[in-house]
Formats: sequence, C-alpha cells, structure tokens
Amino acid sequence: MKLYAAFSRLPDRIGYAGKILLVGFVGSQMPVLIAVVYLLTRPDTMPVGKAVLIYIGASLLGAALSIWAIFSLLEPVRMTSRYLRDFVDDGRRGELPTNYGDQVGQLMQNAQRTVEQLDGMIHELEQRTITDALTGVHNRRFCTARLAQDLSRSGRSGDPLTIAFMDIDYFKEVNDQYGHGAGDTCLKHVVNATRTCIREGDWIARWGGDEFLIVMWGADAGQASEVCDRVREALAQNPCVIPQGEIQLQVSIGVCKADPKQSADELFQRVDTALLAAKRSGRNRVAVR
Repeated sequence: MKLYAAFSRLPDRIGYAGKILLVGFVGSQMPVLIAVVYLLTRPDTMPVGKAVLIYIGASLLGAALSIWAIFSLLEPVRMTSRYLRDFVDDGRRGELPTNYGDQVGQLMQNAQRTVEQLDGMIHELEQRTITDALTGVHNRRFCTARLAQDLSRSGRSGDPLTIAFMDIDYFKEVNDQYGHGAGDTCLKHVVNATRTCIREGDWIARWGGDEFLIVMWGADAGQASEVCDRVREALAQNPCVIPQGEIQLQVSIGVCKADPKQSADELFQRVDTALLAAKRSGRNRVAVR
C-alpha cells in the first residue's frame, strides 16, 4: 500500500490505468536507460559480451521492478475483493482505507459505503422477520426457534426454564365495541406492562392475536407465577387509555416448568392446557400445570 499511496498523489487526470502504463513504460525502458548511462560514463570500448550481460541484467531488473510495482498498485483491488468476499461469505464487515481520492480510492469508498448500506438493510430485514410489527416483541416464527434452543440449553446446563402463556380476557369484545384500532392499543399496553414486570434475561413473544408467550430463565413455577401476578397487578393499576376512554384489561395466564426431555411442541401443549384451566376457572388468574 505504500507504493500505491505514493502513486495516489499523482494528478487525477493520469488515471489508474495511466499509472499502470507508466510503470510498464518505465520498466521496459529501464534497460536502455541503464545501458546508455553506463556507456556515457565509460569512454573505453566495452566488449560485446559484457554489454549484452549488462543489458540482460538491466532487463531482468526492470521486469522485476515493474512486476513488483504493478502488484503493489493492484493491492487495493485485492483488498476490496477480500473485503467483499468476507462480507458475502461470513457477514464480516471490516474497514477499507477510504482516504484516497484516485479511481481505486473511489472504488474502496464505494465498496465500503455499499456494504454498510447492505448490512443495514439485511439487519432491518432480519429484524422484520423475527419481530411483531405492532408490539415490537418477537413474533411466533422467532419464538418457535428460540424456544427449541432454550430447551436444549436448559438440558445441557441444568438451569430451570419456565414458560407462561398469556391471553387477554374478552379481547374480542374490545375489538367489537371499540374497533381494531383500540384493540391494537390494548395489545401494546399489555406488552408494555409485561416488559416492566419480567426480569432481565426473560423474553416475550406474540404468539398470535392476543396471545403472548413469556420465557423465564432460572425460575421455577412458583417464581414464574409471581412474575405473572405482577403483570396482572400492573394491568389492574394502569387502565389502557383509548380515544373512547379507559379500558380495564385483564389476562389469563398458564404457567409450566419445562422438562428438557420434552420437545418444544410438547411443552407448548402443556402450557396451553394450563391457560385453558385459568380461563375455565374464572379468568384473570394464573394456573400452574
């Protein structure tokens, strides 16, 4: 890069191709220049053999220097190629030198800017695929994959894992009476209340409609029930405000401690049964199974 940095200071009108041609020209003419300088500085007659050796030596030196110079000038191109390959293959995003103003410097600047934009777009798309657009929590797709991973982790580490399945009581009546806009406000209100009650490391996902799954690490069924009761109390103390007034929201929650020997589907069936038990026993309560 040192030789490239030196050549980058040449006038822009020469162009990058012109710089390579300049290197080639100097390298090809170097043998002649060396021979002429030698003959001019040596007035005595030179044997033909010696002159040939000098010319051959000068030719080899010129070729070697030309190859080295062209190789050095192409280093930014190779660097940009590696940078793009690392991003495509592994998602790694390094840094390119972007302080050069010639054509190859602009290539590195454009490559870096393009990769930064692509990385941002990819990250945004990934977030959209795993995030519920309305509430901002994880969606069902993410929940299914993450729950399977957490079950495997719990089986390896032995740390307890408990999940809660939460449903908003009489949510259909809210939509029917106040409209779906009010229903959306209620969903976001429940999520915000839940976030204030769960612990660091716990996570929440929208399973669908008005159903949410809460995953709690290092908690047994009793501790998870306490967290769920805090959610119920938070909703009781903070009504949801909609344009038509206030709504007192209530939730039914089923709680189930994970068994590492069970699959994610089997665990969900158990916690779904616990939620049904909470609904059948009067709603606005927590049932453990």
